[in-house]
Amino acid sequence: MCSSELENLKDSPFIKPIYNILIEKYSGIIPNDIGDYVVELINKSETKVIGIVRWIETTQNLIDNIVSGNAHESEYALFWIYIHEIIFQLYEDENETREINELISFKKPIMIALDKMHALLNNNEFILFRFMRHSHAHIYLNSIWSSVRLKNNLITKIQNPALLGALDIFNSLLQQHENNQNKMTIYYAKLFSPGVNELLIAYRLALSIKI
Repeated sequence: MCSSELENLKDSPFIKPIYNILIEKYSGIIPNDIGDYVVELINKSETKVIGIVRWIETTQNLIDNIVSGNAHESEYALFWIYIHEIIFQLYEDENETREINELISFKKPIMIALDKMHALLNNNEFILFRFMRHSHAHIYLNSIWSSVRLKNNLITKIQNPALLGALDIFNSLLQQHENNQNKMTIYYAKLFSPGVNELLIAYRLALSIKI
């Protein structure tokens, strides 16, 4: 049975098209979890979206400063933290509800923009971006990437075993940019500039829509 809150909202000009799509998709019975998600999207997401828009705006400002050559040294580090949260955390959050997002007109452009950005990186670059983010966000870098636990002088646990090659990957990719971290940052800032701008437009559109 569909969420009663969604039933109460189904005649809204904003909700009706979504409701009709869901009714058709689920053969007349919208699952409660889907109905609850739509209601949450409607009633509770504005503050969250405002925060996301501000995060993306900051990311775009960082990119603009880096690409133009006007960035403070700290902005090169901040770029990796901000872009990481978009490519990984925001992508994962939106991807969890992809099925419903792709049915909603103002959410679909968000998914498209995130997919385009996600597709820009290969496996090694995904590891690089995680490495760079953590490198700039944690003070005890060694304990994060290479700390081990010993028992009777034998290694029993290694932190983040999936990313043990991160430093080697970092050094390999850095060589492609004359072993200059700022040049590598500029390269990726330019690479992601169009996608960040597209994503910002999509979220601003979502924020502008009222029930």
